[in-house]
Amino acid sequence: MPPRALVLALALLAVACVADATQCHEKDYSCSSGRMCYGHQLWGCPSDCYCGGGRCKPKEPKCRGNLRNYDCTSADSFCLGGISMKCAPGTFCGANRGAGSPCYITRRPKRCHNKHWQCVDDKHYCLHGHQVKCRPGQHCHGWGPCMKPM
Repeated sequence: MPPRALVLALALLAVACVADATQCHEKDYSCSSGRMCYGHQLWGCPSDCYCGGGRCKPKEPKCRGNLRNYDCTSADSFCLGGISMKCAPGTFCGANRGAGSPCYITRRPKRCHNKHWQCVDDKHYCLHGHQVKCRPGQHCHGWGPCMKPM
């Protein structure tokens, strides 16, 4: 289940997905090339939205790279189903110990000054200025994300 703050943010974004109109001759609630026809007006969705199901919907932030579920994407975000999810306020993203949220409240991750994905040691790498721990059984070799021995 997504964090309450993310659900609220997406709901607010959905309210902001109102569009500009021009004429059209398609049936109501039909989407074509990111535009929706309604009442003989062609409605274009704003850049942070897309046309789907007869209305403008907010675009969900996608995970970059080949990340698995619950892999951290920043100090306070993780990947789930290809979508970048935010940890709840006051928590941070750390190593995941299996299925479930990788967000923790005990302490903030250590800062680091290496490039993104560059290893700090064999168990940690740097991501957006924060040190991220490898999953159990994985190791960092030069650049993250961490790898599992075959």
